[in-house]
Amino acid sequence: MDKQHCYSVLLGGIGGDSHSVGLNILRQALTINGYNVIYCGIHNNLRDIFIMAPLSNVVMISCMDGHAKRYLKEFHDLMLEFHSEGQLWYLGGNPVIDNNGDSEEYFLKIGFSRIFLKFTDIQTVLNILK
Repeated sequence: MDKQHCYSVLLGGIGGDSHSVGLNILRQALTINGYNVIYCGIHNNLRDIFIMAPLSNVVMISCMDGHAKRYLKEFHDLMLEFHSEGQLWYLGGNPVIDNNGDSEEYFLKIGFSRIFLKFTDIQTVLNILK
């Protein structure tokens, strides 16, 4: 994505964890680099994210407590219900506690475009969005 075109990013956290520092840093970096950020904060309901998703070019969901599979049980069904198959959906933070090797495949299968299973620096995220 080219920042000159003012792309919109929907950014929010799911799950029970209250760590929002990373989301705030990412929000600031995206804004400084010309992205329109729709910031939802933490503890979001997945359905609410899908309702807001059409307002953005890419949806970035963070899960820091390692239980993303539980919080995203309805993801594929919501993807179909809201006809969101063509949209970019990214998952990051700390989505799984114990990556047994199939986590990335699982999240891609339910409809995510890209998965960040561990710490990813801001510059890498910005480069991917270009």
